[in-house]
Amino acid sequence: QWEFEKEELKASHDRELRRLLAAQKQNLEALEAAGASPEELERLRKLNETEVELIVEQQTEAVKAMDEEQQGELVEVYKEQAAATSGEMAEKVKEFEEQKAKLAEENEALKLELEQLEKITSELNTMRESVT
Repeated sequence: QWEFEKEELKASHDRELRRLLAAQKQNLEALEAAGASPEELERLRKLNETEVELIVEQQTEAVKAMDEEQQGELVEVYKEQAAATSGEMAEKVKEFEEQKAKLAEENEALKLELEQLEKITSELNTMRESVT
């Protein structure tokens, strides 16, 4: 169902862009026929391109949001299945959480070590500068 809705959204976006591009083309042709300067036509073309880029970006974000929502729902389903299943799945989830916590602790320790190394480096640079 998600894939169908996603494809429908993409098709809707495609139709919207085609309508916009056709309208932009008609506007440019009308302005050109009305005697607009080449500079004005070029400026309008650039504005049209920017508008299309922004719309494509918004549409891409909408599809991404739909994907993220689907992934979030799938994660919830997987969590429910893991919770409902005793034994191996529950143990793997527990191990993953423990590994995650351990990595967070190691990351924090590495940050502290880096801070100490930066401090020592700074002190050495200060000593080096005072010697010269």
